[in-house]
Amino acid sequence: SRYHNLLADFHAHFGAFYSRDFRYHDYLVGIYDGARLIREPACKAAHRDKTRDGFKHCMKLMMKQWIDDLSANQQDWTIVIFHHPPYSKGKNHDSDEAANSSADKPMAYMREEFTTLFELHGVDLVYSGHSHSYERSYYVNGHRGLSESFNASQHAELGPLGEPTLGNPSIDIAYPQLSAVSGIDDKVVYTVNGSSGKADSDHEEGRLEHPVHRAFDAASMTQLSLEDQADVYPHGIALLGSVVVDATARTLTASFIDVHGEVLDTFTIDNGKQ
Repeated sequence: SRYHNLLADFHAHFGAFYSRDFRYHDYLVGIYDGARLIREPACKAAHRDKTRDGFKHCMKLMMKQWIDDLSANQQDWTIVIFHHPPYSKGKNHDSDEAANSSADKPMAYMREEFTTLFELHGVDLVYSGHSHSYERSYYVNGHRGLSESFNASQHAELGPLGEPTLGNPSIDIAYPQLSAVSGIDDKVVYTVNGSSGKADSDHEEGRLEHPVHRAFDAASMTQLSLEDQADVYPHGIALLGSVVVDATARTLTASFIDVHGEVLDTFTIDNGKQ
């Protein structure tokens, strides 16, 4: 089956990734595992040799499989998981520098080639690892370029004052699965959760500052110690933690919870079903 309740291969990067009621996965959540094709011969060779042509061939295989899967998908919620994030400013992995790094080339490929596919087929959430930190995007559509080309008014779901919303009903509003602008399910939340086993803290300028990801204010996160607040960056968190996903027939809620049980980020997508 191409649907999974738990993806053991990703535990080192995702930690606890589950719905509190596994029954929901049977009919509500379709989870697509982007790691499977790494085990295909062409993809294993591309991953080993870091060749551009090899990656392109691997991507074509992935694209065909995912188009077939997503076109037939009738689930209320769709989550896609793969290793290399389309957007990240981690300590050792920068999606803006992907073209100059053999280890990071797939980051650019996923952003340039696959984000369109996700938007066309109603993917709700995308999870990646690679960077050992937590970064979570706004509800976005259409951003294929480098970080400097991100424009919230063009690429993100906006609130009544024209600001990108956080999707947290206790702060602003839940994300509508059907966009208030386009009227269709064409936006995605991208999350990097590579910090369940290791968190890379690095205060070099520009780290965890990708503008596609939601902004954080360390000073307002009073549930954290001063030491931990130092590892809250403008657009990410370098603290150990895991993602928890809860699905119902109407809502999909994802939260980032640190090792002390503190919820440091949460958002909800609401499909409006009664």
